[in-house]
Amino acid sequence: MTLPEAVFATGVCRLLLGQPDRAEEVFASLQNGLRTSMVSGADLPEILNDLAIARARQGKVAEAQTDLRRPRSWIPMKTTMFSIWDCSRYRAMKRQRQQIISVKP
Repeated sequence: MTLPEAVFATGVCRLLLGQPDRAEEVFASLQNGLRTSMVSGADLPEILNDLAIARARQGKVAEAQTDLRRPRSWIPMKTTMFSIWDCSRYRAMKRQRQQIISVKP
């Protein structure tokens, strides 16, 4: 496991532990660190999705919606966006994603 993968896993753990504020910090710092390093994966859908989930759980709906729409603009929706998740978690995240998008800020 590489350092970015370990940091991502830490963020996922924070989400699962019910610590969305800490998860947001982890995912935002991971994204910023990758962008600063000029890594093309800075806007990976996996990072943006989990960042959006963390923000939505804190009531930051507008920010979460922006995060969820960013990868949509450059990656076909049929791409496996949640490869790190198993199918049951994917379905739960998909339901939550639809709820976030449908909320009016």
